[in-house]
Amino acid sequence: PEPPPAVSPLSAHAAAFPRFLPADVAAKLAAFHGEVEARLHQLTTRAAADAEAAQRELADMDMPQALEACDADCRLPPRLARAVTAAKAVGGVSALQNLMRECKKLEGEAVEAATMAEQVLSAEAEADASLLEQEPKLQRAHLHELRSTMPLTVTRSQLQINRERLDTALEVTAKLSSRLDAALPSIRKLEPPLHVLESALPHLDGTPLAAEPCVPALRFLLDSLDQLKAAGAALVERARAGHAEARESAALSAALLAGKGGPLGVEGAAAVAREPFERVVGEYEEMQARRVQLLEEVRTQRSLFVAARHAEESYTDRQEYLRLLTLGAEEATAVSDGLTEGMRFYQLVLGELRKACEKAAAVADEREGERRQLLRRLAEREAPPPYAAAA
Repeated sequence: PEPPPAVSPLSAHAAAFPRFLPADVAAKLAAFHGEVEARLHQLTTRAAADAEAAQRELADMDMPQALEACDADCRLPPRLARAVTAAKAVGGVSALQNLMRECKKLEGEAVEAATMAEQVLSAEAEADASLLEQEPKLQRAHLHELRSTMPLTVTRSQLQINRERLDTALEVTAKLSSRLDAALPSIRKLEPPLHVLESALPHLDGTPLAAEPCVPALRFLLDSLDQLKAAGAALVERARAGHAEARESAALSAALLAGKGGPLGVEGAAAVAREPFERVVGEYEEMQARRVQLLEEVRTQRSLFVAARHAEESYTDRQEYLRLLTLGAEEATAVSDGLTEGMRFYQLVLGELRKACEKAAAVADEREGERRQLLRRLAEREAPPPYAAAA
């Protein structure tokens, strides 16, 4: 049998290590992971939005269906056949609607948890204000000195961050919901088997377009755009996997702790740890710049294609049929991917918001006791000394 893989002492204690960190380093560690997770979600959302924008631009140019409609065979173009097969794999309209319901359910739970935590923290703020109003000799500085003030401030800050992330996710889900509703007719057209879809393809007698140089040029450009889309998704997934590995390792905790006493400081150590994710963003920016360039080249070649295209009796019907199938396939896959990412993000934020609820309740209980002790101390200071009472 093969020997078990070696486990470093650092990674073996990774789960327990954060519990022994100083409070400020632990807070910075949690903030770092939250920031990176939010940026990864933002990058995922942007990559999907950029891909969608490119797809809309291609659709406005009747691409790729205008190009594929000039093929004379009675089978779906290979690109479209692959897209339809991938779209069928997500389960069709019913599966997408179930996925949307699950996403909405998690969304509701996350909103409920955020609201509950906000109510607890709001009640604490009101209790502090009421106490200051009832006790004129009590200063706000007295409340700031309470041991629960720092945990209360941290909890309030973390809740605000997660609430902002949740609000962003709500907007994305709302757009996906509208997108799904609009795409349902075209997605339903994909329900028949592939051979049935091919048998319904309008017949084309023939076209000379295949001989034009713009046709292979357009095919190359569209393939390049597809590859770029896949590369962008793979880049985001690699970054997400890297962050997941960093969360499980104690290396970042150790680096932040070392930075606390070193020349870099905690912020400097966090900045160093953030560099791989900054490089990911930079690499994606280069991909997006390349996508913009490819789209410009598509526009140039498409103008040549339109000029060379001859009117064919069945060409328009064939092009429209391919357009509807293309739209349905792209929308089904994109909405499925978006909802899957949304569910993952809602689960993450929901966990953080539930922790915030528990923390807020615990801090509220602690602060209530501290307020009572503070009032007792003030009362004892105001009581007359014993000899005065005896006199």
